[in-house]
Amino acid sequence: MFSINSKVFVLAILALTLVTGAIVVVNLHSGLKDDSQLFFPLRADTRWTYSVYSQTQRAKYLIFDVAKGFAYIDKLQRRCLIVDETYNIERGGTRPVIYCSSDGFFTRLSGLEYNGDKIEFPPFSFSDERQFLPLSLHPDRIWSNVIYPFGRLSHNAPTISQSHRSFAETQEIIVPAGRFGGCLRVETTAKFTGGAYREPLILQYFDWYARNVGLVKTIAREKDRNGNIVEDVELIEFHRPTA
Repeated sequence: MFSINSKVFVLAILALTLVTGAIVVVNLHSGLKDDSQLFFPLRADTRWTYSVYSQTQRAKYLIFDVAKGFAYIDKLQRRCLIVDETYNIERGGTRPVIYCSSDGFFTRLSGLEYNGDKIEFPPFSFSDERQFLPLSLHPDRIWSNVIYPFGRLSHNAPTISQSHRSFAETQEIIVPAGRFGGCLRVETTAKFTGGAYREPLILQYFDWYARNVGLVKTIAREKDRNGNIVEDVELIEFHRPTA
């Protein structure tokens, strides 16, 4: 769903990750007696609205996410989940984000465009983020991945190397959409190299996920957990289909 999602206008707007699942779902094993409770069993027509305060853009704006359900993607030759993501900023518009499952993880495909009803994969913006989030998400999961936000254009193409770890959040997370207890927190260290980066840029992300909702809050800081906040994302509205 930042992430989401996400997580990103990568290298321009920092991560918003919205992870979604419909047939494929993620379980949160947090020591609760009812382990059958799904972390987020999301269906088509589920909707999220996020407020984003971006230091990098020096702006505050909204992101609207709508789960569209599963569709067959010709280029991938498989069925994946589509999420429409709309940014109310200049040249924002609506873009599809694709989530597929592979080897126990979600793969997130972004930087895509609509041509009518058809999804296109632009060669200079298409981003393939493998091992975006484990399908079996619970505390103390550790994983890593590498993102090529503009494709593998050259030997010096921009890359983002990420290391992740999940934790059981002990504090209640309060955002405009409500109060959420029993969240799962994912901490990510992201290293931006190549391209315009002569020196590596290090950012620390903190994402909070609530059961049956998904991403409710993201904070991105410079360098480490004590660094300046460069992105602050909060869930302000959430709607789940009734039937």
